[in-house]
Amino acid sequence: MAFKRLKKFIKTRKAKSIKRDVKKATSAKTTAKYSKPKQVAKTKSKVTKMAKKGKAVQAYQKKPSYTGKIRKGAQSVTQTEGGSYATYKKKSKPAGSFRSAFSTASKAKKKTFMWDGRKYTTKKK
Repeated sequence: MAFKRLKKFIKTRKAKSIKRDVKKATSAKTTAKYSKPKQVAKTKSKVTKMAKKGKAVQAYQKKPSYTGKIRKGAQSVTQTEGGSYATYKKKSKPAGSFRSAFSTASKAKKKTFMWDGRKYTTKKK
């Protein structure tokens, strides 16, 4: 009986560690994709254009990060140390993509998820 428990414990520990390793690898891959110099330069130019129009806000006093993708049709951008967080119209394609990513992560009972190279939480208001 004790051997069966031990075997089950080892299996679950392996599964958890494998899931954790996969999660780390995918989040690192996503972050690397959107933090390449070319993507950072695109994001920076889009944010500066929006800042001139008064649609970009800096949330922290420290130097903001320009990681993450700003898709076409962004309403406003909030600059933080973690990246450039864009806001889109409610019925646009990027908003729908975010909602589906959010619902998938919340159904899987994850605390955080990655979307467009930025980290979000699944907490609901």
